Amino acid sequence: MKQNYWNRRFDKNKKYIWISERGKTTCEKCQSLNGKIFSGDKVPNRPHPNCKCEVEEYHGTTIQNAPQETHDNPKKIQKLEEDNVELKEIVATLSEEKDNQILDLQTTIAALEEKRDLEMLDLKEVLAEVIEAAGISILEEKGEF
Repeated sequence: MKQNYWNRRFDKNKKYIWISERGKTTCEKCQSLNGKIFSGDKVPNRPHPNCKCEVEEYHGTTIQNAPQETHDNPKKIQKLEEDNVELKEIVATLSEEKDNQILDLQTTIAALEEKRDLEMLDLKEVLAEVIEAAGISILEEKGEF
């Protein structure tokens, strides 16, 4: 989260970077300050009321208008937005495929359980027939039948 450095004093022992809004309404003064690094005692005041520029503490060693590269290039921004939409569509597709795979697995499990239950019934019937047949043959051997 960006801190609003305009509401406090700058530390003269730290460096700060000016980041312009870089929109259609950005003034020339703000454009010229974009990406510039200042020591805390040299950070300029906002050049006009309602300035939307920001100043952030800078932790790097060198920079050449890094913010300008992304903010100045509408084609690059449009491409990033298109890529973002495409990625969202891919994620939605993958999520739907995952859900379909889970549903397929659940259906397969249910079918296998049903088959198992039917086979168990068949086995019980076969076992009952075997017991019955064995019981009859035992009785026949004893002459009780």
